[in-house]
Amino acid sequence: MKIASATCAGLRVGLFLALASCSHSPYADEIARLGPETTGVPVGEFHRAGQPCTTCHRPQGSASPFSLAGTIFAEASGTVGVFHAEVDLVDSKGTKFAVRTNCVGNFFVTPDAWSPVFPVLVRVVPRGSSAKEMLGAIPGSEPSCTSCHAHVPGVPSPVVRVSDEEGPSKDCPVNPALE
Repeated sequence: MKIASATCAGLRVGLFLALASCSHSPYADEIARLGPETTGVPVGEFHRAGQPCTTCHRPQGSASPFSLAGTIFAEASGTVGVFHAEVDLVDSKGTKFAVRTNCVGNFFVTPDAWSPVFPVLVRVVPRGSSAKEMLGAIPGSEPSCTSCHAHVPGVPSPVVRVSDEEGPSKDCPVNPALE
């Protein structure tokens, strides 16, 4: 009886040590694949335009979580985001929410602002241009736009075209191009 208890206690200690040594985050590899931050762009609302926001911004992630997030680009092969576009969202319960893109084209929604019930319909209305509706809904398995719309410069992807006069914001505190 004492041998069995000692064996169980030993197994418990061994299991605890094994689990404690696994400090490697399940998302560490995904985060490492993002590469380094862009020089001159501090971590914050302007960083990592066109990258999968919810790699870090998820409930168990290394940054505050987002319900939904993405970047709206002006051209399929370009690297400049659309400034001040309205992103209209409607969840499966009919709840509506609108958010605007910042000067690099990023937008994000925090759970305290809106926690949608997926799937979510999306419509983007750039200033000075007509609205563009997404043909399908965001399923919710990955609430970052880049899970379906990976933005790779030089490779066409769904974007919102804007008029030439609507270029990037002149007041952006960072370079609005992904260079």
